[in-house]
Amino acid sequence: MKAALSIAVACLALALTEGSVADDAAGRALSWVLERQGDDHGWATESSKAVIAVNLANSTALSGVERELTSKQLQINFLVDMWGFQKDEKNWGCGPRPSNMTENGTTTTRKPYYICSRRDYPLTTGRIAEYVLAFVSLCFDVRSFHGRDMTAILQHHPGVMDYESAFVVLATCAAGAPVRRRSYSKLMTVAHDPNDLHGTDTLALSVLALRCVAETTSRSVDRHLSGPIAALVTRQEADGGFGNFHSTLLAVQALRLEREQGWNESAAVAYLLSHQQEDGSFGNLFDTTQVLPVLLGRTLLNVTTTDCHRDGGGAEVTEDPPTVPPPTTTAAPPTLINFTLWLWVGPDVNKTFSQALTIPQNTSLFDAMKLAAERDSNFEFSATVWPNGHYIHTIGGVHEQKVGYMFWLLYRLKASPNVESKPVNTQLSATGVDDVFPEEGEHILFWYKKI
Repeated sequence: MKAALSIAVACLALALTEGSVADDAAGRALSWVLERQGDDHGWATESSKAVIAVNLANSTALSGVERELTSKQLQINFLVDMWGFQKDEKNWGCGPRPSNMTENGTTTTRKPYYICSRRDYPLTTGRIAEYVLAFVSLCFDVRSFHGRDMTAILQHHPGVMDYESAFVVLATCAAGAPVRRRSYSKLMTVAHDPNDLHGTDTLALSVLALRCVAETTSRSVDRHLSGPIAALVTRQEADGGFGNFHSTLLAVQALRLEREQGWNESAAVAYLLSHQQEDGSFGNLFDTTQVLPVLLGRTLLNVTTTDCHRDGGGAEVTEDPPTVPPPTTTAAPPTLINFTLWLWVGPDVNKTFSQALTIPQNTSLFDAMKLAAERDSNFEFSATVWPNGHYIHTIGGVHEQKVGYMFWLLYRLKASPNVESKPVNTQLSATGVDDVFPEEGEHILFWYKKI
Protein backbone atom coordinates (compact mmCIF):
# COMPACT_ATOMS: atom_id res chain seq x y z
CA MET A 1 0.00 0.00 0.00
CA LYS A 2 2.85 2.41 0.88
CA ALA A 3 4.55 1.62 -2.42
CA ALA A 4 1.34 2.29 -4.34
CA LEU A 5 0.95 5.58 -2.49
CA SER A 6 4.49 6.68 -3.33
CA ILE A 7 4.10 5.80 -7.00
CA ALA A 8 0.71 7.51 -7.24
CA VAL A 9 1.93 10.74 -5.66
CA ALA A 10 5.10 10.71 -7.80
CA CYS A 11 3.08 10.24 -11.00
CA LEU A 12 0.76 13.04 -10.03
CA ALA A 13 3.68 15.35 -9.23
CA LEU A 14 5.02 14.95 -12.78
CA ALA A 15 1.68 16.06 -14.20
CA LEU A 16 1.17 19.06 -11.93
CA THR A 17 1.75 22.56 -13.23
CA GLU A 18 4.49 24.15 -11.18
CA GLY A 19 3.25 26.87 -8.89
CA SER A 20 -0.43 26.00 -9.25
CA VAL A 21 -2.21 26.28 -5.93
CA ALA A 22 -5.10 24.10 -7.05
CA ASP A 23 -2.80 21.38 -8.36
CA ASP A 24 -0.77 21.40 -5.16
CA ALA A 25 -3.98 21.14 -3.14
CA ALA A 26 -5.08 18.22 -5.31
CA GLY A 27 -1.80 16.39 -4.72
CA ARG A 28 -2.16 16.73 -0.96
CA ALA A 29 -5.79 15.63 -1.12
CA LEU A 30 -4.93 12.58 -3.23
CA SER A 31 -2.27 11.54 -0.73
CA TRP A 32 -4.78 11.88 2.11
CA VAL A 33 -7.37 9.77 0.28
CA LEU A 34 -4.90 7.00 -0.64
CA GLU A 35 -3.61 6.84 2.94
CA ARG A 36 -7.14 5.97 4.04
CA GLN A 37 -7.55 3.00 1.75
CA GLY A 38 -8.17 -0.05 3.93
CA ASP A 39 -6.42 -3.39 3.96
CA ASP A 40 -9.36 -4.73 1.94
CA HIS A 41 -8.48 -2.22 -0.82
CA GLY A 42 -11.67 -0.25 -0.22
CA TRP A 43 -12.82 2.87 1.62
CA ALA A 44 -15.78 1.42 3.55
CA THR A 45 -19.05 3.22 2.70
CA GLU A 46 -17.25 5.81 0.55
CA SER A 47 -15.50 3.31 -1.72
CA SER A 48 -17.33 4.25 -4.92
CA LYS A 49 -16.66 7.97 -4.39
CA ALA A 50 -13.01 7.33 -3.62
CA VAL A 51 -12.50 5.12 -6.68
CA ILE A 52 -14.00 7.78 -8.96
CA ALA A 53 -11.88 10.51 -7.37
CA VAL A 54 -8.59 8.62 -7.48
CA ASN A 55 -9.08 7.46 -11.07
CA LEU A 56 -10.00 10.96 -12.25
CA ALA A 57 -7.10 12.55 -10.37
CA ASN A 58 -4.51 10.00 -11.47
CA SER A 59 -5.73 6.95 -13.35
CA THR A 60 -2.39 5.16 -12.82
CA ALA A 61 -2.80 5.24 -9.03
CA LEU A 62 -5.03 2.18 -9.22
CA SER A 63 -3.39 0.01 -11.86
CA GLY A 64 -2.46 -3.59 -12.36
CA VAL A 65 -3.04 -5.81 -9.32
CA GLU A 66 -4.15 -2.86 -7.20
CA ARG A 67 -6.91 -2.05 -9.68
CA GLU A 68 -8.08 -5.67 -9.76
CA LEU A 69 -8.19 -5.90 -5.96
CA THR A 70 -10.01 -2.58 -5.67
CA SER A 71 -12.52 -3.70 -8.30
CA LYS A 72 -13.12 -6.99 -6.44
CA GLN A 73 -13.74 -5.17 -3.16
CA LEU A 74 -16.08 -2.71 -4.86
CA GLN A 75 -18.05 -5.63 -6.30
CA ILE A 76 -18.35 -7.12 -2.82
CA ASN A 77 -19.54 -3.79 -1.42
CA PHE A 78 -22.19 -3.46 -4.10
CA LEU A 79 -23.47 -7.01 -3.66
CA VAL A 80 -23.71 -6.53 0.11
CA ASP A 81 -25.51 -3.20 -0.37
CA MET A 82 -27.90 -4.69 -2.91
CA TRP A 83 -28.70 -7.55 -0.55
CA GLY A 84 -29.50 -5.07 2.19
CA PHE A 85 -31.41 -2.86 -0.24
CA GLN A 86 -33.64 -5.77 -1.26
CA LYS A 87 -34.18 -6.66 2.39
CA ASP A 88 -35.06 -3.05 3.21
CA GLU A 89 -37.70 -3.12 0.49
CA LYS A 90 -39.32 -5.95 2.46
CA ASN A 91 -38.88 -3.91 5.66
CA TRP A 92 -36.36 -6.33 7.10
CA GLY A 93 -33.72 -5.09 9.51
CA CYS A 94 -30.00 -4.84 9.11
CA GLY A 95 -27.01 -3.62 11.07
CA PRO A 96 -23.32 -4.01 11.85
CA ARG A 97 -21.60 -7.22 12.81
CA PRO A 98 -20.34 -6.60 16.37
CA SER A 99 -16.62 -6.16 16.90
CA ASN A 100 -16.69 -8.49 19.94
CA MET A 101 -18.49 -11.84 19.78
CA THR A 102 -18.94 -14.21 22.70
CA GLU A 103 -19.57 -17.85 21.89
CA ASN A 104 -19.32 -20.79 24.32
CA GLY A 105 -17.74 -18.50 26.88
CA THR A 106 -15.00 -17.28 24.52
CA THR A 107 -14.87 -13.65 23.39
CA THR A 108 -13.41 -12.99 19.94
CA THR A 109 -12.39 -9.48 18.85
CA ARG A 110 -12.74 -8.79 15.17
CA LYS A 111 -13.00 -5.86 12.83
CA PRO A 112 -16.64 -4.71 12.54
CA TYR A 113 -18.33 -4.37 9.19
CA TYR A 114 -21.88 -4.04 7.96
CA ILE A 115 -23.56 -7.24 6.93
CA CYS A 116 -26.24 -5.44 4.90
CA SER A 117 -27.22 -1.97 3.75
CA ARG A 118 -26.97 0.51 6.62
CA ARG A 119 -30.12 2.26 7.79
CA ASP A 120 -28.16 5.49 8.23
CA TYR A 121 -26.54 5.13 4.79
CA PRO A 122 -29.08 3.40 2.56
CA LEU A 123 -28.48 2.30 -1.02
CA THR A 124 -30.22 5.17 -2.75
CA THR A 125 -30.50 5.72 -6.49
CA GLY A 126 -27.61 8.17 -6.25
CA ARG A 127 -25.35 5.58 -4.66
CA ILE A 128 -26.21 3.00 -7.34
CA ALA A 129 -25.26 5.61 -9.95
CA GLU A 130 -21.99 6.22 -8.10
CA TYR A 131 -21.22 2.51 -8.19
CA VAL A 132 -21.82 2.47 -11.95
CA LEU A 133 -19.51 5.46 -12.50
CA ALA A 134 -16.84 3.91 -10.26
CA PHE A 135 -16.92 0.61 -12.16
CA VAL A 136 -16.78 2.45 -15.48
CA SER A 137 -13.67 4.32 -14.29
CA LEU A 138 -12.11 0.90 -13.54
CA CYS A 139 -13.12 -0.42 -16.98
CA PHE A 140 -15.39 -3.04 -15.43
CA ASP A 141 -18.29 -4.03 -17.68
CA VAL A 142 -21.30 -2.91 -15.65
CA ARG A 143 -23.69 -4.39 -18.20
CA SER A 144 -22.46 -7.85 -17.29
CA PHE A 145 -22.16 -7.74 -13.51
CA HIS A 146 -22.26 -11.40 -12.48
CA GLY A 147 -25.04 -12.00 -14.99
CA ARG A 148 -26.88 -8.75 -14.22
CA ASP A 149 -27.00 -5.41 -16.02
CA MET A 150 -26.27 -2.71 -13.43
CA THR A 151 -27.72 -0.02 -15.66
CA ALA A 152 -31.00 -1.94 -15.76
CA ILE A 153 -31.00 -2.08 -11.95
CA LEU A 154 -30.29 1.64 -11.90
CA GLN A 155 -33.05 2.58 -14.33
CA HIS A 156 -35.48 0.31 -12.49
CA HIS A 157 -34.99 2.60 -9.46
CA PRO A 158 -34.95 6.06 -11.11
CA GLY A 159 -35.49 7.84 -7.80
CA VAL A 160 -38.06 10.34 -6.68
CA MET A 161 -36.08 13.55 -6.98
CA ASP A 162 -35.05 15.27 -10.19
CA TYR A 163 -31.35 15.31 -9.38
CA GLU A 164 -31.51 11.53 -8.99
CA SER A 165 -33.03 11.28 -12.47
CA ALA A 166 -30.19 13.38 -13.87
CA PHE A 167 -27.66 11.17 -12.09
CA VAL A 168 -29.34 8.07 -13.60
CA VAL A 169 -28.99 9.48 -17.13
CA LEU A 170 -25.37 10.48 -16.51
CA ALA A 171 -24.34 7.07 -15.17
CA THR A 172 -26.33 5.15 -17.80
CA CYS A 173 -24.82 7.23 -20.58
CA ALA A 174 -21.28 6.86 -19.23
CA ALA A 175 -21.77 3.09 -19.15
CA GLY A 176 -22.74 3.07 -22.82
CA ALA A 177 -26.27 1.83 -22.14
CA PRO A 178 -29.49 3.11 -23.75
CA VAL A 179 -31.07 6.06 -21.97
CA ARG A 180 -34.77 5.58 -21.44
CA ARG A 181 -37.15 8.11 -22.91
CA ARG A 182 -38.83 8.91 -19.59
CA SER A 183 -35.45 9.71 -18.01
CA TYR A 184 -34.50 11.96 -20.90
CA SER A 185 -37.90 13.64 -20.76
CA LYS A 186 -37.33 14.47 -17.09
CA LEU A 187 -34.13 16.26 -18.07
CA MET A 188 -36.11 18.26 -20.60
CA THR A 189 -38.53 19.27 -17.87
CA VAL A 190 -35.65 20.53 -15.72
CA ALA A 191 -33.98 22.31 -18.63
CA HIS A 192 -37.12 24.19 -19.63
CA ASP A 193 -38.56 24.95 -16.20
CA PRO A 194 -39.84 28.55 -16.43
CA ASN A 195 -40.08 28.89 -12.63
CA ASP A 196 -36.40 28.08 -11.97
CA LEU A 197 -37.49 25.91 -9.05
CA HIS A 198 -34.73 23.33 -9.25
CA GLY A 199 -31.69 23.33 -7.02
CA THR A 200 -28.12 23.99 -8.14
CA ASP A 201 -27.21 20.30 -7.82
CA THR A 202 -30.05 19.28 -10.15
CA LEU A 203 -29.18 21.90 -12.77
CA ALA A 204 -25.48 21.00 -12.76
CA LEU A 205 -26.08 17.25 -12.99
CA SER A 206 -28.62 17.84 -15.78
CA VAL A 207 -26.00 19.77 -17.75
CA LEU A 208 -23.46 16.96 -17.31
CA ALA A 209 -26.03 14.32 -18.28
CA LEU A 210 -27.23 16.17 -21.39
CA ARG A 211 -23.67 16.81 -22.52
CA CYS A 212 -22.87 13.11 -22.11
CA VAL A 213 -25.83 12.19 -24.31
CA ALA A 214 -24.69 14.73 -26.91
CA GLU A 215 -21.12 13.42 -26.95
CA THR A 216 -22.16 9.79 -27.35
CA THR A 217 -24.98 10.25 -29.85
CA SER A 218 -25.74 12.54 -32.77
CA ARG A 219 -28.26 14.44 -30.68
CA SER A 220 -27.91 18.22 -30.29
CA VAL A 221 -28.59 19.56 -26.81
CA ASP A 222 -27.19 23.09 -26.96
CA ARG A 223 -30.57 24.82 -27.00
CA HIS A 224 -31.66 22.77 -24.00
CA LEU A 225 -28.62 23.82 -21.99
CA SER A 226 -28.96 27.59 -22.26
CA GLY A 227 -31.57 27.80 -19.50
CA PRO A 228 -29.76 25.69 -16.87
CA ILE A 229 -26.41 27.37 -17.62
CA ALA A 230 -27.91 30.86 -17.30
CA ALA A 231 -29.57 29.86 -14.03
CA LEU A 232 -26.31 28.48 -12.64
CA VAL A 233 -24.42 31.68 -13.44
CA THR A 234 -26.91 33.79 -11.49
CA ARG A 235 -26.47 31.62 -8.39
CA GLN A 236 -22.81 32.41 -7.77
CA GLU A 237 -22.52 34.34 -4.52
CA ALA A 238 -20.12 37.03 -3.35
CA ASP A 239 -17.79 34.50 -1.71
CA GLY A 240 -17.41 32.68 -5.04
CA GLY A 241 -19.51 29.70 -4.02
CA PHE A 242 -22.88 28.49 -5.24
CA GLY A 243 -24.69 28.12 -1.92
CA ASN A 244 -22.61 25.37 -0.32
CA PHE A 245 -19.49 23.31 -0.88
CA HIS A 246 -21.14 20.39 -2.71
CA SER A 247 -23.29 22.59 -4.96
CA THR A 248 -20.23 24.65 -5.85
CA LEU A 249 -18.12 21.72 -7.03
CA LEU A 250 -20.99 20.46 -9.22
CA ALA A 251 -21.65 23.93 -10.65
CA VAL A 252 -17.96 24.36 -11.47
CA GLN A 253 -17.97 21.08 -13.43
CA ALA A 254 -21.02 22.10 -15.44
CA LEU A 255 -19.86 25.65 -16.22
CA ARG A 256 -16.36 24.54 -17.15
CA LEU A 257 -17.74 21.83 -19.40
CA GLU A 258 -19.82 24.36 -21.32
CA ARG A 259 -16.99 26.93 -21.37
CA GLU A 260 -19.32 29.53 -19.92
CA GLN A 261 -17.80 33.01 -19.63
CA GLY A 262 -20.27 34.80 -17.37
CA TRP A 263 -19.01 33.54 -14.01
CA ASN A 264 -15.93 33.96 -11.81
CA GLU A 265 -14.11 30.65 -12.00
CA SER A 266 -11.11 31.71 -9.94
CA ALA A 267 -13.39 32.87 -7.11
CA ALA A 268 -15.24 29.54 -7.18
CA VAL A 269 -11.99 27.57 -7.00
CA ALA A 270 -10.75 29.83 -4.18
CA TYR A 271 -14.00 29.11 -2.32
CA LEU A 272 -13.38 25.37 -2.64
CA LEU A 273 -9.73 25.68 -1.61
CA SER A 274 -10.70 27.65 1.50
CA HIS A 275 -12.16 24.43 2.91
CA GLN A 276 -8.90 22.46 2.77
CA GLN A 277 -7.42 21.42 6.10
CA GLU A 278 -3.75 21.31 7.11
CA ASP A 279 -3.63 17.54 6.60
CA GLY A 280 -4.63 17.92 2.94
CA SER A 281 -8.23 16.79 3.40
CA PHE A 282 -11.36 18.85 3.03
CA GLY A 283 -12.72 17.82 6.40
CA ASN A 284 -13.82 14.27 5.65
CA LEU A 285 -13.55 11.54 3.03
CA PHE A 286 -16.87 12.42 1.40
CA ASP A 287 -15.98 16.06 0.67
CA THR A 288 -12.36 15.30 -0.21
CA THR A 289 -13.25 12.71 -2.83
CA GLN A 290 -15.91 14.96 -4.31
CA VAL A 291 -13.65 17.99 -4.79
CA LEU A 292 -10.42 16.22 -5.80
CA PRO A 293 -11.20 15.78 -9.53
CA VAL A 294 -12.60 19.33 -9.75
CA LEU A 295 -9.30 20.82 -8.57
CA LEU A 296 -7.63 19.15 -11.55
CA GLY A 297 -10.20 20.33 -14.08
CA ARG A 298 -11.94 16.98 -14.44
CA THR A 299 -15.67 16.20 -14.47
CA LEU A 300 -17.72 13.06 -13.90
CA LEU A 301 -17.81 12.59 -17.68
CA ASN A 302 -14.10 11.78 -17.56
CA VAL A 303 -14.74 8.34 -16.03
CA THR A 304 -14.79 7.09 -19.62
CA THR A 305 -11.31 8.47 -20.38
CA THR A 306 -9.18 6.83 -17.70
CA ASP A 307 -6.04 5.08 -18.93
CA CYS A 308 -7.52 1.60 -18.67
CA HIS A 309 -10.69 2.43 -20.52
CA ARG A 310 -11.81 0.44 -23.51
CA ASP A 311 -12.48 2.16 -26.84
CA GLY A 312 -15.93 2.62 -28.29
CA GLY A 313 -19.30 2.53 -26.57
CA GLY A 314 -21.80 5.25 -26.05
CA ALA A 315 -25.32 5.98 -25.06
CA GLU A 316 -28.35 5.89 -27.21
CA VAL A 317 -31.83 7.17 -26.53
CA THR A 318 -34.25 4.32 -27.07
CA GLU A 319 -37.00 6.56 -28.38
CA ASP A 320 -37.01 10.05 -29.76
CA PRO A 321 -37.56 12.42 -26.86
CA PRO A 322 -40.27 15.00 -27.30
CA THR A 323 -39.09 18.21 -28.87
CA VAL A 324 -39.55 21.14 -26.52
CA PRO A 325 -39.69 24.36 -28.51
CA PRO A 326 -38.24 27.47 -26.92
CA PRO A 327 -40.89 29.78 -25.48
CA THR A 328 -42.09 32.42 -27.90
CA THR A 329 -43.35 34.77 -25.21
CA THR A 330 -42.04 35.82 -21.82
CA ALA A 331 -44.22 34.43 -19.08
CA ALA A 332 -45.13 36.63 -16.15
CA PRO A 333 -43.01 35.88 -13.07
CA PRO A 334 -44.76 33.53 -10.64
CA THR A 335 -46.05 34.70 -7.28
CA LEU A 336 -43.70 33.38 -4.63
CA ILE A 337 -44.56 32.29 -1.11
CA ASN A 338 -42.36 31.55 1.90
CA PHE A 339 -42.87 28.69 4.32
CA THR A 340 -40.79 26.57 6.69
CA LEU A 341 -40.43 22.79 6.53
CA TRP A 342 -39.62 21.06 9.84
CA LEU A 343 -38.46 17.57 10.79
CA TRP A 344 -38.80 16.10 14.27
CA VAL A 345 -37.29 12.68 14.99
CA GLY A 346 -38.55 10.59 17.88
CA PRO A 347 -41.49 10.85 20.26
CA ASP A 348 -39.32 12.95 22.59
CA VAL A 349 -37.92 14.92 19.62
CA ASN A 350 -34.29 13.82 19.78
CA LYS A 351 -33.39 15.67 16.58
CA THR A 352 -34.89 18.69 14.82
CA PHE A 353 -34.21 20.15 11.39
CA SER A 354 -35.79 23.09 9.61
CA GLN A 355 -35.48 24.75 6.24
CA ALA A 356 -37.02 27.99 5.01
CA LEU A 357 -38.23 27.63 1.43
CA THR A 358 -39.39 30.06 -1.22
CA ILE A 359 -41.52 28.46 -3.92
CA PRO A 360 -44.08 29.52 -6.55
CA GLN A 361 -47.61 29.71 -5.26
CA ASN A 362 -49.65 26.52 -5.75
CA THR A 363 -46.56 24.31 -5.64
CA SER A 364 -47.32 20.97 -4.00
CA LEU A 365 -45.55 19.97 -0.80
CA PHE A 366 -44.13 16.97 -2.67
CA ASP A 367 -42.34 19.25 -5.15
CA ALA A 368 -41.20 21.53 -2.33
CA MET A 369 -39.77 18.52 -0.50
CA LYS A 370 -37.68 17.66 -3.56
CA LEU A 371 -36.21 21.16 -3.45
CA ALA A 372 -35.48 20.81 0.28
CA ALA A 373 -33.79 17.44 -0.30
CA GLU A 374 -31.51 18.92 -2.93
CA ARG A 375 -30.34 21.60 -0.49
CA ASP A 376 -29.91 19.47 2.64
CA SER A 377 -29.34 15.71 2.84
CA ASN A 378 -31.26 15.59 6.13
CA PHE A 379 -34.40 16.17 4.04
CA GLU A 380 -33.74 13.41 1.49
CA PHE A 381 -36.72 11.10 1.38
CA SER A 382 -38.17 7.98 -0.20
CA ALA A 383 -41.78 7.45 -1.16
CA THR A 384 -44.11 4.78 -2.46
CA VAL A 385 -46.57 5.69 -5.22
CA TRP A 386 -50.17 4.82 -4.43
CA PRO A 387 -53.30 5.53 -6.53
CA ASN A 388 -53.97 8.61 -4.40
CA GLY A 389 -50.41 9.95 -4.56
CA HIS A 390 -47.00 9.60 -2.91
CA TYR A 391 -46.65 8.03 0.52
CA ILE A 392 -43.55 9.18 2.42
CA HIS A 393 -41.99 6.34 4.41
CA THR A 394 -38.38 7.49 4.87
CA ILE A 395 -36.85 10.91 5.57
CA GLY A 396 -33.18 11.52 6.28
CA GLY A 397 -32.52 7.79 6.39
CA VAL A 398 -35.14 7.26 9.12
CA HIS A 399 -37.51 4.54 7.90
CA GLU A 400 -40.97 3.89 9.26
CA GLN A 401 -41.25 0.84 11.51
CA LYS A 402 -44.48 -1.13 11.34
CA VAL A 403 -43.29 -3.12 14.35
CA GLY A 404 -43.55 -0.50 17.06
CA TYR A 405 -45.91 1.70 15.02
CA MET A 406 -43.33 4.41 14.27
CA PHE A 407 -44.38 6.53 11.30
CA TRP A 408 -43.87 9.97 9.77
CA LEU A 409 -46.90 12.16 10.56
CA LEU A 410 -47.64 15.41 8.72
CA TYR A 411 -48.79 18.53 10.58
CA ARG A 412 -49.82 21.96 9.24
CA LEU A 413 -49.09 24.74 11.72
CA LYS A 414 -49.54 28.51 11.86
CA ALA A 415 -46.42 29.03 13.98
CA SER A 416 -43.10 27.32 14.60
CA PRO A 417 -43.52 23.95 16.36
CA ASN A 418 -42.58 24.02 20.02
CA VAL A 419 -41.18 20.95 21.78
CA GLU A 420 -42.64 22.20 25.05
CA SER A 421 -46.09 22.38 23.49
CA LYS A 422 -46.23 19.63 20.90
CA PRO A 423 -48.79 19.58 18.04
CA VAL A 424 -52.03 17.71 18.61
CA ASN A 425 -53.99 15.37 16.35
CA THR A 426 -56.34 18.14 15.19
CA GLN A 427 -53.34 19.75 13.47
CA LEU A 428 -52.63 16.68 11.37
CA SER A 429 -52.95 17.19 7.63
CA ALA A 430 -56.07 15.62 6.15
CA THR A 431 -54.39 15.11 2.76
CA GLY A 432 -51.13 13.72 1.43
CA VAL A 433 -48.07 15.53 0.13
CA ASP A 434 -49.41 15.78 -3.43
CA ASP A 435 -52.54 17.63 -2.25
CA VAL A 436 -50.91 19.93 0.30
CA PHE A 437 -50.05 23.36 -1.11
CA PRO A 438 -48.01 25.41 1.37
CA GLU A 439 -49.24 28.90 2.13
CA GLU A 440 -47.40 32.11 2.94
CA GLY A 441 -45.86 31.97 6.42
CA GLU A 442 -47.02 28.41 7.09
CA HIS A 443 -45.00 25.89 9.09
CA ILE A 444 -45.20 22.26 7.95
CA LEU A 445 -43.89 19.54 10.24
CA PHE A 446 -43.00 15.90 9.62
CA TRP A 447 -42.80 14.18 13.00
CA TYR A 448 -41.45 10.65 13.33
CA LYS A 449 -43.35 9.21 16.27
CA LYS A 450 -45.42 6.33 17.54
CA ILE A 451 -49.09 6.29 16.58
